[in-house]
Amino acid sequence: KFLVGFVSKRDVLGRIRFSPIQSRYSQRILSERNLPIDVSTAVLIHDDDTYTESDSILHLFRYMGLPYLCLGFVLRMLIPSCIRNFGYRLFSKNRGRIWKTAKKLTGMGDTRLDEHRNKILGLEEEEEESTIDPDWGLS
Repeated sequence: KFLVGFVSKRDVLGRIRFSPIQSRYSQRILSERNLPIDVSTAVLIHDDDTYTESDSILHLFRYMGLPYLCLGFVLRMLIPSCIRNFGYRLFSKNRGRIWKTAKKLTGMGDTRLDEHRNKILGLEEEEEESTIDPDWGLS
């Protein structure tokens, strides 16, 4: 949820859309493209190109303007993907603990996604079935 809010506020052209990987919409799209459907990875789909793990995050930086555009490019060039992905998997495996600690240290509350609802794909299906997970941060 934090990433959605952080990226949305920096999406200079308003082009980025999100979908919870647990949603039926995401599961269908990922299955059609033979991509991982587990919640341990981020997936970025741009036209016919797909990116996972650290590549998905660093390619996302392209749409966030400066300084993120430069940062993503530099990190992709300097750090081999095997090392980036090791770090990504380590973070992904421990993200619950990391976010809880970060919230405690910063006093940050839960992230609400209502203001970013128009950027989240596949919610219509979930709303029809009343299956929106409260953990998604939507009311």
